[in-house]
Amino acid sequence: MQIEWNALSADDWHAAFGPAPVPLQQSWAYGAVAERLGRQVARARIFQAGRPVGLAQVIVAPGRFGARALLTRGPVLTGGGPAGILTALRRSLPARGPKVLIATPERAGGGGVPLMTAAHIAELDLTPNEEALRAGLAGKWRNRLVASGRAGLTITEEHDLEPLLRKEAAQRQHRGYGALPAAFTRAWAEQAPEGWRLYVARRKGRMLAAMLFLLHAPGASYHIGWSGEEGRAASAHNALMWHAICALRRRGITRLDLGALNTEDTPGLARFKLGTGAKARALAPTVLSLPGSGGWVTPAMAATARWRERPPAPRWSPHRR
Repeated sequence: MQIEWNALSADDWHAAFGPAPVPLQQSWAYGAVAERLGRQVARARIFQAGRPVGLAQVIVAPGRFGARALLTRGPVLTGGGPAGILTALRRSLPARGPKVLIATPERAGGGGVPLMTAAHIAELDLTPNEEALRAGLAGKWRNRLVASGRAGLTITEEHDLEPLLRKEAAQRQHRGYGALPAAFTRAWAEQAPEGWRLYVARRKGRMLAAMLFLLHAPGASYHIGWSGEEGRAASAHNALMWHAICALRRRGITRLDLGALNTEDTPGLARFKLGTGAKARALAPTVLSLPGSGGWVTPAMAATARWRERPPAPRWSPHRR
């Protein structure tokens, strides 16, 4: 296995992925935003027997005694992944001193010690036509969409992020959930002016709900949303999501990532995501790779690493959505 670091341009990076959608966290724009916010980014191209087989974008936090790195939703492989790929990425990472890599791979088999069980995400295929997509809606979800059509809502695409950012921040504080902060969203909008779509539901001019999607064509990801009591009563989020599904599909987006599914803490949100017809997909467990023989560590070492080598507490975390 050979790994080549930081040798691709943005155009090369996009071309290397081909026509398949890639995770938001492995898009060039995501790394560019991280750099804009002061993080160090390293991008790898992975070869097996001289043939390119994958890419990986890593967020690096250098320190006095080594470097800690985060690899989220990667590496993205075009074929079968070489054994020990995470160990190879960690060892070759362009950073000084001992290196620790925490990874949330798309699929298992790259090595490392599991730290967290596998998460599930909801993905919606946008390649079917609108009639087929509507037929794929869950019955109750479709009923709410029909009800929203009688609620006098107007759905528009807008370009001012600040009202949504203020309302979503207050909502997050009230409900106590984590998310990327407003600084990330503003930086994304500046870095990729055509890489986001904001849809707002209004009634008689009043903002009832809003949803923001980040584009990493041919994929897109739901980013943040907000709804007030009046919007919830009018099923505004159903109207917004359906509008977004159709609008993004017309833009050539082929896959919509609706984010993590948490049936324990937010079962209603999980039902909403799956009600769109999205499919649940398991990611690989979050794993840790530490210096050692072949990247092998004992459970005791892993437990120590979870405490001592936890990722720094940046203003935004690449693992969050």
